[in-house]
Order: sequence, then structure tokens, then C-alpha cells
Amino acid sequence: MQDGPRRSGGRIVAAILLGLCIIALLSWLHYEQRRALQQATRHVQELRQAQVELAKGFLQISLAGTSGSSFSQHTGLALLQQSVLSFERSLDQLGVLDGVEAEAFRRSAEAFRARLAAWRQAPATDQRGLVALRIAFADLERRTDRVDHAARRYIETLNAHNEQTYTFSLLGSVLSLCLIVGIILKITGNERRSLKERQKALELLAAIAESTEDAIFAKDNEGRYLLFNRAASRFVGKSAETMLGRDDRDLFPAEQAEMLMQVGRQVMRQERILTQEEALDTAVGARVFLATKGPLRDGEGRVIGIFGISRDITEQKLAEREIERQVLRLKAAEEALRELNATLEMRVAERTAELAALNQSLESFVYSTSHDLKAPLRGIEGYSRLLAEDYGDRLNDEGRLFIANICNGIARMHELIDDLLTYSRMERRKLERTPVDLPSLVAGVLAERREEIAARAVAVVQAVPPLAVCADVEGLQLVLRNLIENALKFSLEGSAPRIEIGARQDEKTVTLWISDSGIGFDMKYHERIFEIFQRLHRLEDYPGTGIGLALVKKAMQRMGGRVWAESVPGQGASFYVQLPK
Repeated sequence: MQDGPRRSGGRIVAAILLGLCIIALLSWLHYEQRRALQQATRHVQELRQAQVELAKGFLQISLAGTSGSSFSQHTGLALLQQSVLSFERSLDQLGVLDGVEAEAFRRSAEAFRARLAAWRQAPATDQRGLVALRIAFADLERRTDRVDHAARRYIETLNAHNEQTYTFSLLGSVLSLCLIVGIILKITGNERRSLKERQKALELLAAIAESTEDAIFAKDNEGRYLLFNRAASRFVGKSAETMLGRDDRDLFPAEQAEMLMQVGRQVMRQERILTQEEALDTAVGARVFLATKGPLRDGEGRVIGIFGISRDITEQKLAEREIERQVLRLKAAEEALRELNATLEMRVAERTAELAALNQSLESFVYSTSHDLKAPLRGIEGYSRLLAEDYGDRLNDEGRLFIANICNGIARMHELIDDLLTYSRMERRKLERTPVDLPSLVAGVLAERREEIAARAVAVVQAVPPLAVCADVEGLQLVLRNLIENALKFSLEGSAPRIEIGARQDEKTVTLWISDSGIGFDMKYHERIFEIFQRLHRLEDYPGTGIGLALVKKAMQRMGGRVWAESVPGQGASFYVQLPK
């Protein structure tokens, strides 16, 4: 007779231990899932903040490009670089993209960095650099939108998994609690079980109830509390002993108490489990609970009350609301950015139209001015020639010198007008990029100056390897003519003049140089010699208009290249031109 109670007691203890293990395991599983959701939410917020900062940075750069503010430009650049790094770091931590999408985003980010670096080195008037930068930013923005969409799907998936895990853990806990409560009711109704076995079951049940952070309770069919664990006591601010035998009207405001008691009656009437959110005023403040309640049955299956488990989900709800606010703010920022982009595009179009009109006006002005200047010059030149031919024998030497000075001034004025027209046309002429063979081009330009080179006994060393470059032929010819003319002009008198022409290439560029053994110049004037009308020597010593090197600089800029010089006074000078392949 005693073996049966012992076996029953052992089964009861095993069932209670198993229920405790299940509840603990399910609670741990839900905790891990919730922690993963919180971490993912934080990464998504960082990712979205980086997206907003990226848009702000590009906006500042765009506005700085229009207003010319270097401070806004530097601020925008720093903001762009930091936001791209933050975006990539949050993306790596979040891990919401597959390998192909992640690589596509990184390529887009690298392309944007490259365009940004190219734009920083380009002149402020280079609209094509800004357009290319906008295209790269648009591609990067599309990639960030795809990342944002993937992140939202990832958060929704985590939320769904979290709800499934919670429902699973909650149902498991409910089933375990039903099993335990049923066992306890069976123990209390079975007079053959010993008091010691009942005490063990009660202790195990108490351990299960006290081991969770969820509020666990049971009520009789009148709504009076039969079971009240420590978590529930903490929320209501009263001990379990005080609450036994009382109902919800002793714990909550009248409206909330009536709602809770109505739910209890509904559960007993329908005899099914009900899960819903409940907002209650507790001892620790206003909280939101996810409550699952079900019918409490005795050993014979009769409903004798209800049981319930309430989990505090206030932080989760706050996180969800924060995500919603972040989404709304992001949408507002995106809308503002679209409006600003539209405004910026309109301003760029207006500025482009203004520049086109200004260029047209400038072209008309230059043509008209040159025509108006040349007409009186031709008259002065004709009268001077007639004066020299018809009255030259009546003039003394000083008079004939005056006439010669007038003719020289007219010739210089013609040359100056022609150079100005060439400089103006260089700004407006259409570039035609074609493959150019450098040795042939250099040989052709040298052939044009063959007589002058021979007359001055200049030793020309042409060491241009067989290289080709994609450039505008006329523009590159103009560059070589001016540089070779400079090398011939500034060769030292009384010494054996020497000009060396060479070239080299690397992975991205081709560099051509022209070195001479002339008078050289001080490097502190390096920038000045490439400006229009800037001369370092007297006109009587070295003739010229002061436009040649300015033409070289303008032509190289239009072809996407650059020009620079290296020199020491009295030791010659070397001029370098560099073009992309």
C-alpha cells in the first residue's frame, strides 16, 4: 500500500521538476530573442542616423558648391566620410544583406568616395564633376534605401520570431502551470497522500512561480486570489500574504479592476485561453503587460477559477514606438531632402543657363571688341606706312624712329588681340578626343619651328617613346607650340642652347616634359607665370603677350590634365604636362 504513494510522489516531483526546467528554458529562450531584437533595433537606428547624416553631408557640399563656402564644404566632407563609415559599420554588425548585396553596396560606397575625391581636386567651375558626384550619390542613396528596406524586413522578422517565441514560451509555461496546478489539486483531494509529499509539491510550485520575472496568479470563481508570486507582488506593491483572498478592486483603479474581473468571467464562461495586452497603473508606474489567462480546473475537469501569466512588455512597446518615430523622422528628412534636391537642381539649371548666356555675351563682346580694335589699327598702320613712304626723306632720324615705334606698337597690338581671341575660343571650343601618337605629334610641332631652331643652333633631343594618349589634337598641339616657343625664347644668349623633350607613363596617366637650358625663374613665381598677362621680364628683353602659358593651363584643364614647372634661376626650366590615358 505504501509503494503506490511513493511512486505517485516520485512522479509528482519529476513532473514539477520538468515543468520548472521547461519554464526556465523557455524564459531564457525568450530573453535571448528579446536581447537580439534590442540589439538589432539599436543597429537599425544607428544605420538610419548615418543615412540622414549622409544626406545632410551631401546637401552641405552641394550648397557649398553654389555659395562657395569652404567651411560648409569641409564640414560636409567630414560628415559624408563619417556617415559612410558609420553606415558600413552598422551594416556589418546588423548583417541583413547577403554577400552579393553587401558587395554591391561597398562598390557603390567606394565609387562615391572616388567621385568625391575627384570633385575635391576639380576646379570650382567644373559642373561635370558635380553632376558625376550627384550620380554617384544617387546610386549610393538607392543602395542605402535597399539596405533600409532589408533592415525593416529584418526587424519585422525578428519581431515575428519574438512573438512566436513568446507565445511558445507562454503556452509552455501555461501548460506546465496547468499540469502543476492540476497535480496540486489532485494532491489536496487525495487523502492517501502524505503531508510530506504535499509539502514538497508546494515548495516546488513556489520555486517555479518565484523563479520567473512574469507575474503568475490564480483566482477562484469569485475573482479572489489563490496564488500570487513575487513578481506580481512587486508590481502591485503588496505582499502575497496580504493579497490572498482579495480581488482586483483592492489593487487597481475601479475602471481597470472592472476590466480585469470582466476578462476573468469571460475566460471561465468560454473555457478557453485568452491572450491580450493590458495597460495598468502599478506600484512601479504605468506598465503594459501581455497577459495570458485560462480556465483553472479541478481534478475532475470542472472550472473552479482562472490562472494567468502577465509579462511586462513596456520596454518592447517603447522600443516599437521609438522605431515608429524614427521611421516618421526619416521619412520627413527624406521628403525635405527631395525638396532641397529639387530646389538645388533648379538653381543649377538657372546657373547653367546664366553661364551659357554669359559665355554667349562674352563671345560676342570679344568678337566685337577685336573687330572694333583692329579697324582703327589698320588705319593707323596704313597712315604710318604712307607717312614713311611719302615723307620719309623729309624726316630726321628721330621722326623715322617714331614711325618705327608706331609700327611696332601696332604689330604688338595685333598679336595681343589675336592671342586674346585664341584664349576666348579655347574656353568655348568643342573638344574632340581621339587617340594621339605622341612621337608623331611632337615631330610635327618641331617641324613647324625647324628654321628658327636651325638659325639659333638649338640642340633638340627628342626622347619620346612610342606612347599614345586620348586627347584633343588641336589643344595638345597648342600646348606643345607654346612650351617649345617658350623654351626657344628664354634660351641663354652666348651659350649652346639645348631643349630636351621626353615622356613617361604609369597605370593611369601619361606625362610629357620639355626642358631647356635657358634663364630659368624663381619658383616663388610658379603660379604667377600661368596667369594671363603676367610677365616676369621686360618686353624689350623677351617679346610676347603674356598669354601663352595661360593658354597652356586652360587647354590642359579642359582636357582633364594639368601642367606644372620646375626651375632654378640660371639653370633652365622644365615644364610638365600630364593627361589621363
